[in-house]
Amino acid sequence: MSDSIDSEAGDQALNCPSFQRAGSWLPISIANEAIQPNSHHDFLTFLGVTQQCQFDFFPITWHPALENIGEGTTAEIREALIDVQMSYAFKRFFMSGQDEEKLFLHLISEVSILGLDNIRDHPNIIKLEGVAWDIQDYGKVWPVLVFEKTVHGDLGTFFASEPGRSLPIQEKLKLCIDIGTALRVLNEYHVIHGDLGNRNILVFEVSPGNFVAKVSDFGYSSMVPGTGSVYLPRTKPWYAPEWHHRAFPLLQAVKMDIFSYGLLCLWILFQDVQDFPTMNDLEVIKGKKGLLDLSDRLIANAIGLCTMEKTNLGSFFRLTLAYDQDARTDDFSALIQLLSNNSPTPYSAATKSEIRSSFPNGEFSIVRSIMQFYFGDIRIRRYVADCLETAAVSSSSGGMYSGSVLQNVLFQLALCYEIGFGVRRSREKSVVYLTQSGMTRADLDDQISLIKDAGSQNFYFQNSSFRKFRQNGFTLEIDYDRHYDKHEQLDAQEAEYRQEINDIETVFGSKSPITIILKSRLSQILNAHGRWTQCEELSIELLSASVEVFGKENATTIAAMEDLAAVFWNQGRLNDAEKLEREAVELSKVVNGPDHPQTLTKIVGLASTLREIGQWEEAENLFIYANEKHQSLLGTDNPIFLTSKAGLAWLYRSQGRLIEAEKLEIEVFESRKRVLGPDHPDTLSSMSNLGNTLMGQGRWEEGHKLFSLVIEKSTAVLGENHPDTMSSMSHFASGLAAQGFWDEAEKIERQVLERSLRVLGPEHPDTLTLLYGLALSCRKRGKWEEAEELIQRVIQQQAKSLGPDSIKTIASMAVLASIFSAQGQLAKAEDLAIRVTERRKAVLGIRHPDTLQSMSHLGSVFLDEGQYERAEELFQEVMRNSDVLGAEHPDTLANLAGLASVHMKRGQLKMAENLYIQLLEIYIRVQGEEHPDTQAVAANLALTYRHQGRMEEAKTQEVKLLKISSRVLGDEHPDTLVTMANLAMTLAQLQEWEEARRVGSKAMELMLKTLGPDNPDALASMHNMAQILFWQGSLDEAERLCIQVVKGRQKVLGEDHPDTVSSAVKLNDIWRRKSDITGHD
Repeated sequence: MSDSIDSEAGDQALNCPSFQRAGSWLPISIANEAIQPNSHHDFLTFLGVTQQCQFDFFPITWHPALENIGEGTTAEIREALIDVQMSYAFKRFFMSGQDEEKLFLHLISEVSILGLDNIRDHPNIIKLEGVAWDIQDYGKVWPVLVFEKTVHGDLGTFFASEPGRSLPIQEKLKLCIDIGTALRVLNEYHVIHGDLGNRNILVFEVSPGNFVAKVSDFGYSSMVPGTGSVYLPRTKPWYAPEWHHRAFPLLQAVKMDIFSYGLLCLWILFQDVQDFPTMNDLEVIKGKKGLLDLSDRLIANAIGLCTMEKTNLGSFFRLTLAYDQDARTDDFSALIQLLSNNSPTPYSAATKSEIRSSFPNGEFSIVRSIMQFYFGDIRIRRYVADCLETAAVSSSSGGMYSGSVLQNVLFQLALCYEIGFGVRRSREKSVVYLTQSGMTRADLDDQISLIKDAGSQNFYFQNSSFRKFRQNGFTLEIDYDRHYDKHEQLDAQEAEYRQEINDIETVFGSKSPITIILKSRLSQILNAHGRWTQCEELSIELLSASVEVFGKENATTIAAMEDLAAVFWNQGRLNDAEKLEREAVELSKVVNGPDHPQTLTKIVGLASTLREIGQWEEAENLFIYANEKHQSLLGTDNPIFLTSKAGLAWLYRSQGRLIEAEKLEIEVFESRKRVLGPDHPDTLSSMSNLGNTLMGQGRWEEGHKLFSLVIEKSTAVLGENHPDTMSSMSHFASGLAAQGFWDEAEKIERQVLERSLRVLGPEHPDTLTLLYGLALSCRKRGKWEEAEELIQRVIQQQAKSLGPDSIKTIASMAVLASIFSAQGQLAKAEDLAIRVTERRKAVLGIRHPDTLQSMSHLGSVFLDEGQYERAEELFQEVMRNSDVLGAEHPDTLANLAGLASVHMKRGQLKMAENLYIQLLEIYIRVQGEEHPDTQAVAANLALTYRHQGRMEEAKTQEVKLLKISSRVLGDEHPDTLVTMANLAMTLAQLQEWEEARRVGSKAMELMLKTLGPDNPDALASMHNMAQILFWQGSLDEAERLCIQVVKGRQKVLGEDHPDTVSSAVKLNDIWRRKSDITGHD
């Protein structure tokens, strides 16, 4: 059952502690006194308190895809992986309908308490790691508290899981002791938690089977002076029975925490007992003063407790759950002794000098966190400057700031305008604010010198775990594709960063670490835009600066090297990328060691490039090496390991090893779902990869279900305009097209393309990829003119942005060549196919899979032209070099099928038959009998039977094919209809005229219905039907149909296309036959 706060009491509780801006610490006002008019809790105060408590500002922004792991009274806690590589729990405060100052009060309270000595690293108190950001669409920035992560969640979640349900009562007692130990140290600091309950205690597994409880959620907590008092919230059923709307003195508040602690321990120990009361029933029992009777009954029936333990537990509950607070103890140590059966527990009491009842004064300093702010999003710096300016302007007319606090605000604002921090640099405004602050030019110059010194440090974060993440190579960069929905927003960000870089260079120079950081951010924006030429220029500049400033054997320099390699990769310059990545790997081995996580991450990057180059053996070896090391160092569920594992799966898919790929992809998907949650973008990416592999195996229904789920979740989590969502929809459309759902597939492709044009712009690489995909679809549907127009647009833009020799430009040219070939423009197809093949040989080498594919396509063009000898030579050359692919790779098999076609065209029917039989055996073994590729080979085998006059064998094969295709793909799938049309021709040659006519007519009608009258396959079915009618002697019907075919093929394919010529010849045959019968010309 979920707990809730009484709304009236909750509002009262939010009005409790208030702060005064005086002295070095802010004393908490006594809660039953009026809140003083000058007290204020805002964003700037929070920043100052966080700095003085020595917590870091992380360059991380909250995202809705993060999985919820718990929910407290004032906030929700989510766990997140930043760039799939590191894990924290985020606590994002509820803002809707809340008073901003009250929310900042909660934030400041929690940070101040968790920053106290003996508390910040206490083993039983949640560790605050730092502060991240929640940036609203309208520009407002909210802090997000970042905590250590637990996979077990709060007590409620833990005890609902298998480890919690099976936890022995002795281990539950340890959890109770953990909580008491935390409360004891909080009590030493005069901290009243105020809101203990099962939702505010998190469970961690410090070693297998060893669970530790940690107190969390200090939003309602207060540090109370010995003579002070405090308001407390009322969370059912955990609040003490003496609760009321007024403030409570310190001692009484302690005893109220004692009561909540006792009730929480009762729940921990006995919540799994069959008749344990519900939360509502506990509330009723408490009101009837029956909790002690309940505890006595539960203890008496408890299993696993000795007599002394039961006696001590009875004493414990009498000292905590007494209805009368005077009967309760205020001694946490005594309670811990009872729970531990008088065993000593480690304890170090706080000294009087450590105990205070005040918070830091919240005086914010830009310089203190300067590098952390520049590692973060520019919108954070902009918002900080805006808050400073708002405070300065409002305070000039009697606003919320005065005295030394206002002086600091004005001085910080002068610094903003001096260096261009969050604002456009203006010396004039800087002088104005500096004068108003009463500070001197020398004071400002001192701040600038401190910034220069800060930039020269080797580390910029105090938090040890975060610093370790960075040192281990975990990326913390902003994903600009996830931050900005439209290319106009990226344009605006680019302009802002260029202005900021110009300002910083003016003050600190081009080699300043801040300048390098900002240029790196600009490079990311250009990369998100797909502006790779500009990105390349900037990345080269960054690498040069990094070498000069940091030296070559430095993590920053190596990262710059990787960034430039990534640019080359995006440009299709894979050899250049490989060279840089190899150098980065070797440097990382020197700097970090051969098996360091950073080095292994770079090895995975190199392996990915080798995969694309076609050096599959070395790529596989590197992936396997990195996976083994990652697994031993980081564990099987670590995101880095899962990314590396997904890379190996991708390699297997590229090699056509779909079963192996599927196995790995399922493992990655299940791990990411468990670790990241089912809605995390990387989990969705795993689902998408698995869907592609399933569809590659012809398992359409399974792939269809996966992609439908991916699109639904991606739209909900990332939005319909996010590149990941659009990519998933594009893959889904490809699967639909493969199943013959042409109209639905094309509708989705056009919808996604329209979004991409609007969101990313016409020149963005993702938009060009979608144009490329739509061109392929149009080619398959016989929409030659549109297909050619689309691919020409892609080629022109790629040649402009990537260059004519880019592998992506060449790939688009290969598609254009195939369009020419399909239209019968064989001379143009041959010329372009030769150019593509030669370029791929020069750029990728003759043994690269793409080169072999283009050679195979050129062989098909030669085949269509009747150049059988040249076609056979080319297919044979491809076969000699296909060992890089493997004997069973789809491209190897496709080339073998091309060679069989040559034999068929040359009348070498037995050789063709033997090849097709060999191919069919491989396809059945590798992909199964019902896979579309298997069916295509079987259809060609049937054709060889027909050409050899073995009509009964051809008929048997085609009937079998038709049954499989109808069952697997559906009666109206294009492949089913082609099979049906082939069967009709075989039946006609067997002179089974009635059945041939019935089957042929059905195939033709369904093709016209599903594909349209201008589709080449539909026209082919009409041609075949005309042939059947001709053989049958129905010359008038044959003539009428053949005239339609000739006109259709002239329109779609052109007058010189071989198919058009063939139909014209057939029409002449019909006329000649009619002439012979009638005696008229």
